[in-house]
Amino acid sequence: MPFTERNGQKKSYDLLKYIYDDFLKKNSDRLHVIILSANWIAGTSGQIDADLPRTIAYLDRLGIKTIILVQNEIYKVPFSTIAAHQVEYGWNDSQNSQIDDARELNKRLRRLVKDR
Repeated sequence: MPFTERNGQKKSYDLLKYIYDDFLKKNSDRLHVIILSANWIAGTSGQIDADLPRTIAYLDRLGIKTIILVQNEIYKVPFSTIAAHQVEYGWNDSQNSQIDDARELNKRLRRLVKDR
């Protein structure tokens, strides 16, 4: 996850440490906006609920505007199958084929960043 609180593999940890502790501090006056994007569904509720606001607050202190991209749609079957059914049979069931957890996660992300 793209948070100031770092965990995970050493390569990821080292990269995030460099970005937050070195690059952003030295270049904050030249950055207009940071876009945070992730496969949010891979994070835990507690991690996202705690670390996303902390990360946004950190970037605010540096004077950097933050844009959060929510979770993209995730499907129970490959999207190419859904698209093929739509073309071949006129059948569009993409809403029912989505994984509900992604929808709920997006609602939570929107609540966390509603004032942005």
